[in-house]
Amino acid sequence: TDLIEEYGPNIKKVYGDELKKLRYSAEDQAIYQLSSYSVGGGPLKPAGNAQIQWKVLEENNYNYPITIEEYEKMIKEYLKAHPQTEDGLDHIGISLCAADWRWMITLGNPSAFIAEGSPDTGEWLVDKDQNVIFKYRSEKVKEYFRWLSRMYDEGILDSDFATQTYEDYIAKIGAGRVIGLTDNSWNYAEGETILKADGKVDSTYAGLPVTLDKDTKCASMMYQGLTVGWGIGITKDCKDPVAAIKFIDYMCSDEGMVLRHWGIENVNYQLDENGQRYRTQDEINYATTDQDYSKKTGVGFHLTGFPIYGEGVEDSSGSTYTVNSEESIIAAYNEAEKKACEAMGIKMLNEMFPGRDEFETPIYSSPATYTMPAELNEMFSILEEIAWPGLVKAISGGQENFDTNYDSMLKELESNNVENAEEMMSEMVKQSASWQQW
Repeated sequence: TDLIEEYGPNIKKVYGDELKKLRYSAEDQAIYQLSSYSVGGGPLKPAGNAQIQWKVLEENNYNYPITIEEYEKMIKEYLKAHPQTEDGLDHIGISLCAADWRWMITLGNPSAFIAEGSPDTGEWLVDKDQNVIFKYRSEKVKEYFRWLSRMYDEGILDSDFATQTYEDYIAKIGAGRVIGLTDNSWNYAEGETILKADGKVDSTYAGLPVTLDKDTKCASMMYQGLTVGWGIGITKDCKDPVAAIKFIDYMCSDEGMVLRHWGIENVNYQLDENGQRYRTQDEINYATTDQDYSKKTGVGFHLTGFPIYGEGVEDSSGSTYTVNSEESIIAAYNEAEKKACEAMGIKMLNEMFPGRDEFETPIYSSPATYTMPAELNEMFSILEEIAWPGLVKAISGGQENFDTNYDSMLKELESNNVENAEEMMSEMVKQSASWQQW
């Protein structure tokens, strides 16, 4: 904390008023680490709560679905009309990857996003009073899994959803076989890279604001405030903490931010006549089609761990710190995305979603990344071990057995201290919400 005060003007500039959120607690207001999550701004190219191939939307005149019922109908109609890809491979309605830790990304996270309109708060749902529940205990989340169970029984959900490897999952996506996903873009990006390299951009994915019903609002564009829990610190055994904090402060400076996000002027980016940064089309193509672009160039490779600005935040020149400005995203749209924007009469695809100004920024940090005390961490691990196979069984065990299987999982959660875990997490969220009073 003292090092930041003396040597961290750029660190303080990045975090602004949210610097207080980095304090450990009301009792111990020292800062032990800086968050590695973005500050300010928000996603300019959201992946949405679910995804569908652009060719499907085109066939439906770009009338994109906003409820799970509309999403289901669109997928079924496309499957009926096009049971196979142009290469003669069987289409798959929806696929997930739930055989390893990615079950939380493709199975767990979408349930709260779609059913409750929740932002990413990990395995928890937080109400307006900062009370927390383990999300699989939500009635609306249960109804989402009932829907997935029906999709499984009807052959719309990939029969291999719970057993296939990540490599198999990506291979299906890369072959253009999977019509719909409930995933995050970073998790299926490898498959899209294959599709783009093969010239099959119409089989890449449109992010959708799909929710359980029309009364639930998709929170993909919401800024949750500064996320804490993971980040970079200086160890007590560091031989030169002043040098370390100066280096971190440089990484927070405009020069450091531009170097990490954009690279080197006249190599990775150019300046236009107004002094605005931009990338050539060749550089954009390189960045979007080569999976090793960051490793080869260093651009974007050193973002994780260090403080960063969110998308849309501008420096003094008016250029965004991230390469994802409105202009750069529009310039990087593939032919399928350009065609969609023209057909829908919109400038950017994020206009499909409820805007950031439609949501209030929570006063607490997302519990998704809290460092839990040992007792709670042990409880949480057990709850996860129950939920993962329990959800798979509820989905794949037949609709007639859904309630029995799901309720059996709930009872097992209750007998393994889920209510105690919820109380402890509620206290942590309320503690996080109190930073404004410190």
